[in-house]
Amino acid sequence: MKTVKATGTAATNNGEKLEKPLPFEYEFSAYESKAEMLAANDMLSDDELVEAKNRVRKNAARNRAQAAALEAAGIEKPTLENSPRMRLMAIYKSLIAGGTPEMQAREVASTVSGVPWPE
Repeated sequence: MKTVKATGTAATNNGEKLEKPLPFEYEFSAYESKAEMLAANDMLSDDELVEAKNRVRKNAARNRAQAAALEAAGIEKPTLENSPRMRLMAIYKSLIAGGTPEMQAREVASTVSGVPWPE
């Protein structure tokens, strides 16, 4: 086993949007091989395998159907080229990553992009 460290960001708390996204760090033990899983007696049961595979297939089908419905409705996927909000957020994230204070980053991003900051 190896220890894997990762980071995440909580944007909501039980369905309610947080005022400011909350970054966090965590770590977990990850198997490096099937042999390790067998030795730990930590293999999925046949029922768990079926459930996991069906979940993957359901999610893939849902994603395809959602993409088709959006396309049929004439709604395109937002990109930096077609979405002012995405441009605003890209500028903001770059400023934050560079160490700019949050309020200043919001103001600069709004000014540069021409998009008012959403409240």
